[in-house]
Amino acid sequence: MRELLKKKAAELAKHQGEYKAYYETLEAKRSKSETVDATELGKLDTMEEAGKAMVAEVTRLKGIVDTDALLDASGDGQQAKDGGRKTQRQSKGAQFITSDQFTDAVKASRETTDAVQVKELYGATGTAGGLLVRPQVVPGVSELGRRPLSIRDLVNRAETNSSAIQYIKQSVRTNGAAVVPERDVAGTNFALKPESNLAFSEEETTVKTIAHWIRASRTILQDAPRLRDTIDTELEYMGDIVEENQIVRGSGVGTTNFLGMINSAGIQLRTHRVSGRAFSADDKIADTLRKSITDIHLAFYVVDAIAISPQAAEGMELEKDDQGRYLNVFDPVRLTIWRRPVVESFALTAGEAIVGSFKLAATVWDRLQSEIRVSENVADDFIRNALRILEERRLAFAVTRGDALEYVTGLDA
Repeated sequence: MRELLKKKAAELAKHQGEYKAYYETLEAKRSKSETVDATELGKLDTMEEAGKAMVAEVTRLKGIVDTDALLDASGDGQQAKDGGRKTQRQSKGAQFITSDQFTDAVKASRETTDAVQVKELYGATGTAGGLLVRPQVVPGVSELGRRPLSIRDLVNRAETNSSAIQYIKQSVRTNGAAVVPERDVAGTNFALKPESNLAFSEEETTVKTIAHWIRASRTILQDAPRLRDTIDTELEYMGDIVEENQIVRGSGVGTTNFLGMINSAGIQLRTHRVSGRAFSADDKIADTLRKSITDIHLAFYVVDAIAISPQAAEGMELEKDDQGRYLNVFDPVRLTIWRRPVVESFALTAGEAIVGSFKLAATVWDRLQSEIRVSENVADDFIRNALRILEERRLAFAVTRGDALEYVTGLDA
């Protein structure tokens, strides 16, 4: 396990070097006012996600190594004189049958023995045998199930050093361009050229805080590195759930909520078999999603993903024709429909889907990425040998191109 940890740590160090070099390359382009395209930013995001996964794996392996070292510590100091080998730990029964008193009694055919002093080994107590019998340690922790996180990975992510984000949003494009003659109809003057119009609005979104904490025993954290690792990852995971829910369903009410995708002004709307361009009462789920793709294309965007609720995904996969044959338009292996990637999101309720160009439509600005802090200086935690572990993140979110997304409902109908 130690060798595997060394190997993974070396791979992480190499990846961090490559990430830093690529990041500096993009920064150099920006400093020269050169364009950094979406593909380059996507590669940087992919490298960042891979780095996070590698850090989590190294942390997990380190926890296992630390725990194994802790379990072995009680016996490491007991060395036999013959060659420095570890002595074998014996139970009380083993001590008795190997004692001189018992051996002498057997040789003399006596039914009683002299008193034999058997000692507690390394302070072992309890009905489970304590350290007399070393338990088998199963790697990892049996955690509760985790819902997949998907939509938060589809949108564009950027960084900010401010508490507010201002951006310019184009609100009107009136195209008056036309073929015009050199002179007017009467031929007495030059012809007037048609006028086009563009209008813009200044929008603003503010940084919100997502945070939570748990209380834990300081002793447990010191004695169980694997448990410590689980607490760290669980805290971050629970924060991720709230972040994704806010990105999708945030009400925008007050100063604490995002204005989520489905509540943002300007997004396209469609209800299965009820409303939308070219809808039909006979539409299957797949029909509606294909028409949504066209709606996005007609707004001059390219669909990069379809997010759908698990229930709607099930309904689509089970769709049949009039003869009971599966339509098989949804590929559950490659997770595609109509040649577009599909993600199942638990942030969407039954019957919901979002179709669109997510990278262009919405952005998350990270002010403070997920951070874990620990303190014992709260109330009487210090004298209770307790700690409070806090996970916090600060970020802003906005849908900057509403017509690049279409919110679809009624897919369970």
